Amino acid sequence: MKITLLSILLLSVSCGPRRPGTTGLTGANGLSLVVDVSTLITPDDIICKRTDIYQDLDRNNFYSPSDRYNNGFLICDGKVGATGEQGNDGVQGSQGEQGNQGEQGNQGETGEQGEQGVAGVNGENGLDANVAYQVIEIVDPCGQQHPNGFDEVILKLGNGKYLASFSDNANGKNTRFSILSPGTYSTTDGTNCTFTLT
Repeated sequence: MKITLLSILLLSVSCGPRRPGTTGLTGANGLSLVVDVSTLITPDDIICKRTDIYQDLDRNNFYSPSDRYNNGFLICDGKVGATGEQGNDGVQGSQGEQGNQGEQGNQGETGEQGEQGVAGVNGENGLDANVAYQVIEIVDPCGQQHPNGFDEVILKLGNGKYLASFSDNANGKNTRFSILSPGTYSTTDGTNCTFTLT
């Protein structure tokens, strides 16, 4: 509600002597006015500001709620919008430049040499080797005779005996390794060599 005050200005022109003016009317009481601002929260958690303007309708010296005029209005915030969809991943940035190679550190000091360990106990003596059947010589009984150099040979053992590939006849019947007894023998390598063992 707008209140408009109208003032009337009276101008008096007199050509005669000036006389004192008369006392004006006693002023009337104004209208009382109360402004109330409050905050409201709706069930949807929306914040509102309510403004109420209370105007007294009589011209007494105080504001009385029984004879008043109320002019109010409400201003509320909008509802919170739904959460937006997740945005796309950003493009991967360019690879940074390779940093400079660091300086090589100083070589560490050589550590002290460790103490020599205690010598181990000598092991027990091994058993004497049995040299009786060790080959101590390869014997070509007739000397080199085969044209290709593949003469038959016999093996002389550590006990003085001879080991040979022995057959019953020149055709190689019943060939086997055998200790040769003293006697006369013939080779089977085609040279027809005959030799005697004593």
